[in-house]
Amino acid sequence: IVRLAAAYAGEGVDDANYDMEFLETAKKKLNELYLLIKDNYGKGRTDTNAIDRWFESKINTAIKNTTEALESMLFKSAVQYSLMDMIRHLKTYLKRTNSKPNKRLINLFSESLIKMLTPVTPHFCEEVWEAIGGKGFISAQSWPEYEEEKIDKEAEAVEELAHSTLSDFETVLKLAQIEKPKEVVLVAAPTWKYELVRILKEELEKTRDQRALINTCLAEKDIKPHGQEVVKIVQMVLKDSGKLPEILIDKEKELEAYESVKGLIKEDYKVAVVIETAEKSKEQKAKQAMPGKPAIIIK
Repeated sequence: IVRLAAAYAGEGVDDANYDMEFLETAKKKLNELYLLIKDNYGKGRTDTNAIDRWFESKINTAIKNTTEALESMLFKSAVQYSLMDMIRHLKTYLKRTNSKPNKRLINLFSESLIKMLTPVTPHFCEEVWEAIGGKGFISAQSWPEYEEEKIDKEAEAVEELAHSTLSDFETVLKLAQIEKPKEVVLVAAPTWKYELVRILKEELEKTRDQRALINTCLAEKDIKPHGQEVVKIVQMVLKDSGKLPEILIDKEKELEAYESVKGLIKEDYKVAVVIETAEKSKEQKAKQAMPGKPAIIIK
């Protein structure tokens, strides 16, 4: 616990900030990790699905980031990338799979994470290694290697979309002060907006001239009929480029993300959830839907 708190105290040329309160956090995190690994290692299914691709991508990203941080002697970042981030990702993964993880991935997660933590918490990691049946000492094992081709930014973007949509729904629910909603409608953006966003992402790297951007967008025949909306969207994006998704997901995969959110909302709130596309929706708010940002209507 003391070693972990020391590693998390700072990095680089900044003065170390040894936070005594973090000792309790470190204790809780290590206990939590021990139980998560002990309860799930060696268990699970053999088939794979979309959330598995996301989890495998996160594991490989963590290995890559942690390795680079340690090579640069950035110990706080290494702890963040490995212990902090990966516990959060594992809990999300277990929730999204109803505690039925892929066996290969749960084992990869467990073995990779405790190997990455060994330089910081060696005694703890030796105990966990023995608990999962590891042979010899973990300190004598090879450092985990990441597979670049398994880092799937699109899979990560789809899961992030599902998470942000669920968060937006909970925010809208609070603002509307509706305790027991009868129905929730998620409206995906019309197809022409996906083409619009694709063009804007490309053109914004070349120019920020409003007229030039609008003219380029309206040159597309599917976008041209929506001139007034295009002008408003271009103006909005020029004020805040964060309004555009970092990674543009195609419409089919975006609808798959909403399907996963549908299951979570139905389970947690016991409410009917309808998914629509803006082209077919009769809801007035459907016009607000953007790629990566569905319109959310609560009744």
